[in-house]
Amino acid sequence: MPAKPPSGSLSLLPFCSRCRELEAELEELRAREAPRAAGARKEGASFLDWQNREFGRKFTLSQPLIRQVKALLAAGYEQRHMRLVALYLKSKWEHDERMADFLVPSTMLAMAKFQERLDMANEWWGEGE
Repeated sequence: MPAKPPSGSLSLLPFCSRCRELEAELEELRAREAPRAAGARKEGASFLDWQNREFGRKFTLSQPLIRQVKALLAAGYEQRHMRLVALYLKSKWEHDERMADFLVPSTMLAMAKFQERLDMANEWWGEGE
């Protein structure tokens, strides 16, 4: 008969040796993930600080933005890429009444269009803005 879990245990898994192994693996994965999550939070906060100064706005850090930044970092993009895309979109959209509302971090950093926007931003930058 398997041993009973310790009193106060929050584990939903039955208390058995394989379950303990799985819980240990899960804790190890969480420990490895923590620095990346902290890095994404730091990068997201840095981007927002810069964007707030550059755009004269007051965006706040949110979990969805941290996830976006984390995905971009995991795909190999850097802070400089995010800033270049933001500057490019600002130059294109800030005087367009229909598009000015889209000058928000969630739109500018959308993964689905990021590479395309980065390519256009690099071309724009190469042309001297």
